[in-house]
Amino acid sequence: MTASRSPPPPSVASAPLTVHARTLDLPLDNPLFLLGTFMGVIDRGYSRWLHFRTEVALVTLGDASLACVPGEIYPEIVNGGVLRAPGADFDVEPVEVPPLRQLMPGKVQFLLGLANDEIGYIIPRSEWDQKPPHLFGERKPYGEVNSCGPRTAPLLHAALRELIELQKATPRP
Repeated sequence: MTASRSPPPPSVASAPLTVHARTLDLPLDNPLFLLGTFMGVIDRGYSRWLHFRTEVALVTLGDASLACVPGEIYPEIVNGGVLRAPGADFDVEPVEVPPLRQLMPGKVQFLLGLANDEIGYIIPRSEWDQKPPHLFGERKPYGEVNSCGPRTAPLLHAALRELIELQKATPRP
């Protein structure tokens, strides 16, 4: 086997650990989630009327960084490729740019979904599609039904960008 004859990777004397987290107040635009709350199916704390708290974080360990996201984020927000989709409910340029992985520090970037919370799908605003005709010839949307709303992705992306900038400005030991 070739792998067993390869030299071991270089070791490091230390791997500094940093954690930056931010609590967010997200709007709840999904009437089904609101109905679930009133019926007692969804039991979570709300920060104010039609808003709830959640959290994002950025963890770095040596040359690795981990973005912690409280739901199921669409991969184009992380890796690139957010579209200004024709027929989307909001005719806007992509808001969640540049992609998070491009901004994250370190040689290796990870994304941890469903970290600390589960707020549903995190969909780019420019790809939000509840009203017909639906994008890409779909018969009906799926992610939107399981999302807090179209304001979620821009708010989470902005919060993670702030944490990334804070991390980059933090002196390393």
